[in-house]
Amino acid sequence: MTIKITQIQTAGGDAVLILTFDNPSGSGNLLTFTVRMQDLVDRLITVRNLLGRPLTLTDARQALVALINEVRKGKSGVPERFDFAPHIGAEMEA
Repeated sequence: MTIKITQIQTAGGDAVLILTFDNPSGSGNLLTFTVRMQDLVDRLITVRNLLGRPLTLTDARQALVALINEVRKGKSGVPERFDFAPHIGAEMEA
């Protein structure tokens, strides 16, 4: 199995990782997947909170591998987005 970061793009202060990985069907084709850096950071914050220690490069690599494995299994690699605009000024703990 192969996962490689092929490109890092930045635009408007946001970074995007472009990864290629082998097709889970075994056809030998490589698939491309785009990951917003913020999505990876959000996962890493959760990992850090669960582990209770500073993160390492290995933790970051494992988070990317876990993300690609979710995509390979057909799960959504990126959590859904919600429109919070209608809730501006609303009490969130009510």
